[in-house]
Amino acid sequence: MTPPTAKAEDESRDYDDILERAFRIPHDRPPGWLLVFTAYVDETAHDRPDGTFVAGFMGNEASWKTLAKGWPKAIHPLKNLHMVKIRKMDRYQTQLIQAASLTKESGLTALVGKVVQNDYRDLIPSWATDEGKIFGAWVLCLTALIVSALDAIPADERLEIYYDRQFQYERFADVVCASIQKTPELASPDGRPKLVFCSPVDRHATQLTQPADYFAYALLQDKNDSTSAKARLTSPILKAHPKARRAEGLLNRETARLIVSRTFQEVALLERGMDI
Repeated sequence: MTPPTAKAEDESRDYDDILERAFRIPHDRPPGWLLVFTAYVDETAHDRPDGTFVAGFMGNEASWKTLAKGWPKAIHPLKNLHMVKIRKMDRYQTQLIQAASLTKESGLTALVGKVVQNDYRDLIPSWATDEGKIFGAWVLCLTALIVSALDAIPADERLEIYYDRQFQYERFADVVCASIQKTPELASPDGRPKLVFCSPVDRHATQLTQPADYFAYALLQDKNDSTSAKARLTSPILKAHPKARRAEGLLNRETARLIVSRTFQEVALLERGMDI
């Protein structure tokens, strides 16, 4: 990969610190694709089949730099687009439309991972709380999302992932990503993992999680009540990506059950008996 010019590095630093790290390591064969996602977990809906999903955007270096450069202008006068913190959302309809358009114009691909929780509910350990049941859904959503992303990129390309930091999920993400890296079917032709790494990032340190936050929030509003004001105001991001890659069909019931069972077992070993 051609190293970025000094000017490009300065522009990245102006708009987003994460681009200083992305597309760089390992030096002998850095990833050409970056996926940034976030999760919206409806913690009151773990008994419903559609209570959990993760969503995000994937693109190459050029797409992410285009997004990073244009994002501040698109959402101005807002400094950040953290959806749950926006009061009187109707005041920012123009910004929401501009931000949605920018994700499309940048060439980013939207991805969604969603699961049917009834497929694995009986595998959740008896010591797991309702929170643990949500973790199971999150594990499957994340797995489906990553498999979908790897399937979308060329066979000889590699992927790195950043996600909106949620401390309670990090140990699960580590186990899932390590498992995917060890899966031969998800490796490059030369045998090296297509997934380079998966890392949490503080939302205050980057703007790159904000498109995913917007997208996931809009999906949640549309699911809860597609006729609501919030669903209407956030619909531009859904309309901008009507053909988002949806990963529901990538995990069959047997695979889903295996992943949940294995992940809870490995996390329990890592925690050495601590509650999860």
